[in-house]
Amino acid sequence: MIGRDGRPHFLQASGMSRSPREAGGKETLGKASRAISAAETLLGAADVDFAAGRAYYAMFYVAEALLVEKGKRFRKHSAVHATFRERHMMSTRRNLLLCVRNDGYEASLERWKIYQALPDRDAAKHQQVRVVDESGEHYPYPATFFAHNQTATSLTQSRAGRCLAGRAVPLTTAGSPPSRF
Repeated sequence: MIGRDGRPHFLQASGMSRSPREAGGKETLGKASRAISAAETLLGAADVDFAAGRAYYAMFYVAEALLVEKGKRFRKHSAVHATFRERHMMSTRRNLLLCVRNDGYEASLERWKIYQALPDRDAAKHQQVRVVDESGEHYPYPATFFAHNQTATSLTQSRAGRCLAGRAVPLTTAGSPPSRF
């Protein structure tokens, strides 16, 4: 049975709303917020697998809300993935550097992690590069601490779902060199 608002009767009775793909951006962000709360609750109950699932959907809803606000609508889950990846992950070129040394900066840089470099002409004049470090802030570090590597760039693009803009992406466990390099 369909109610006055066009939703099936069982959705009205349960308090559930439209699917996120039918909802507006603000409603979809609300779903993301609820998914985060559910993930925190599940994690507190040591239910890691289901907490990870809710965290995934929180990120999915945020990506979908961004696309909805840009006028995109989707019928399939996979379409959201493909469009978000095409518009927001693959289209931006990042200057990625592999940290090979961290002498004196152990708290700020982890060896064998990929970091995002930011343009900084002044740092370049002093043989330094500006990177977003473990604190989430950007600072200049000696250029000799990093290797420019096309493999690092392509590896990170293949792990794009796990990569947060401006954050390091582990290649291996810290302190051990990756086998590919």
